[in-house]
Amino acid sequence: MLFNYQEFLDGIDREAYHAGEWQWEEDGYTVTRTYTYSAPGCHTSCGVLMYTKNGKLEKIEGDPLDPCANGRLCMRCLNLEEGVNYADRPKWPLKRVGARGENKWERISWEEALDTIAEWIRVNIDEAGFGRESIFVNHGTGRNISSWVPFLGGACLGTPNIGAIGSSGYSCYLPRTCGTAASIGDFPIVDASEGHADRYANPEWVRPDVVVIWGCEPLKSNADGYLGHWLVACMQQGTQFISIDPQLTWWGAHAAYWLPLRPATDMAIALAWLHVIMYEELEDREFVDLWCAYYDELKAYVEPFTPEWAGKICELDPELIRESARFYATAERAAIQWGLAFDTQNDSIQLCQTVSNLMSITGNIDKPGTNLLVRNGFEINPGYATAQLYCPPETFAKKLTVDVTHPGYVHFIGMADCDAVNHAFETGEPYPMKMFWSQGANAITCTGNAAPRIYQMLENVEFCVVADPYLTPTAVAFADIFLPLKTTAERDSMRVWWTPLRAMKSVSEWYEAKSDEELIVALGNKMNPELFQKRWPTLDALLQDYLDTGFNIVDPRRASPTSRPAAPRPAWWRCLTPTPTSGRSTTTTARAASSRSSRTSAATSTTTSARPIASTRRACCARTARPASPRRRAASSWCPSPPSAPGASTRGPSTTSPSTP
Repeated sequence: MLFNYQEFLDGIDREAYHAGEWQWEEDGYTVTRTYTYSAPGCHTSCGVLMYTKNGKLEKIEGDPLDPCANGRLCMRCLNLEEGVNYADRPKWPLKRVGARGENKWERISWEEALDTIAEWIRVNIDEAGFGRESIFVNHGTGRNISSWVPFLGGACLGTPNIGAIGSSGYSCYLPRTCGTAASIGDFPIVDASEGHADRYANPEWVRPDVVVIWGCEPLKSNADGYLGHWLVACMQQGTQFISIDPQLTWWGAHAAYWLPLRPATDMAIALAWLHVIMYEELEDREFVDLWCAYYDELKAYVEPFTPEWAGKICELDPELIRESARFYATAERAAIQWGLAFDTQNDSIQLCQTVSNLMSITGNIDKPGTNLLVRNGFEINPGYATAQLYCPPETFAKKLTVDVTHPGYVHFIGMADCDAVNHAFETGEPYPMKMFWSQGANAITCTGNAAPRIYQMLENVEFCVVADPYLTPTAVAFADIFLPLKTTAERDSMRVWWTPLRAMKSVSEWYEAKSDEELIVALGNKMNPELFQKRWPTLDALLQDYLDTGFNIVDPRRASPTSRPAAPRPAWWRCLTPTPTSGRSTTTTARAASSRSSRTSAATSTTTSARPIASTRRACCARTARPASPRRRAASSWCPSPPSAPGASTRGPSTTSPSTP
């Protein structure tokens, strides 16, 4: 073994790094131990040491005591000081004074900016007879705002229409999350000990024997919140690799098998692997019998998809396909790490479900050293659907859904449908889009393939607000009001996406900029005072409620009043054990399935194709916050229902209450 994590930990000078302290003075600097959520589009949150002098960020270093990244940083963090202190960064709210695109502005106060927005909505939408659904809120990939901006749209502006503009579907991450929610109940990631505070030194953790790197390059991109270095540590401890990629990446050069497939033929390999595993009886029979539905139907379906069939499509040697399938299936512990290439194919959701079938029939789900069904810290699960909770029901019913342009299809995602949004902007049907709010997005640049189309859409929008740390091309071209936002160095917030819960502490200020959370409080108290003054009058109240409920439920334990009746306790409530910690409530179990049960149930509509799905059964509250040691779980409270199409899985939660742990 080339890597000894305990030796690494023992070699850290804990006194020099002030173990147990979050802030200290050093050589004229104030050093703050915190976490970042850096633009652009960072999916993870790495532990850092921020060095400030006189309230200005001077430099940033990785924190070796952080178990997530162990001091490693990418250029987003290493170059953060330059982005934070950029001289031309807007310092205060701006109002356009010239024609759109002339880049002429005047400084205004936050009070004037918010009053202007509120008055425009009152006069041009409310009193003009339009509904708040005529407001569209555009946000980008940044996971640091993926719940805050939808929440702003629903709770502050009262619109259900939040999401992307110019695209045709959400071909980034969503096919994998929805595809796996439908078939295995949650999102799988490779177990590289990230579920343990002491990581690789934890005696309960077992490294994977085989990891498949499929359609991604974890070392370069660290995509989806997953650090490539975690897999390097596995390699150094003996894990072997399969690379499925048209390009010879670092992983392919170090892999036992490299499959240089023809681009966009991944489905053929997945089906051929299923054929080899099933017809050579390499499946985990115990796991299949206990946890999988429709196995026989799936086996019959993949019979014609031999390695010879796939080899012609993928331009690969059939024996390479056959041998690599055996290598994956016969490993005691194997896992698949996938990437964006899965999301951008025409058959993206079907591909994701087919590969999740590979995990299922080989029993490589939710046991140490395989694919873990990952959860958020303390079950704080806000997401893209937070707009639904606080948007008025009569307005939410008018959300731009997939059936606007594709009749008969079922909408099952939190965001508005891209095609329906484009249709409304371009035709005014089913209603005109009067106002455009952009936050954490840059539509005419980042959605590059559709930039001319988006430009034409936004030219006809009557009122545009852009909130961003920087004056983007979209802001220059269209904004009537610009609101300056804080960067991660100036923001008090948290990162709940996957365990552990991580706090972000502000270390500097940038003139009059506000954080996304501060903007929500200010705008909410202006636009929706009845709700905000009772529940979120201050930033502290907002952040505390985020910790307590994740905005996904109204916590009936709260003593403070809300503007709506407390939600009745769902059946799974007894699975949660309140544990007050520093004045806030948390939960000791990470297996409460309720937060995604509605998404899982709805997402099954994606499986109504001719391709059968081997769905993995899952028991509510069967897994603790750490990867469980037992190889198998208890019997599931979920059971199959008759398929809605030949061979299709329509699994969803049963009507009976899950048993308590």
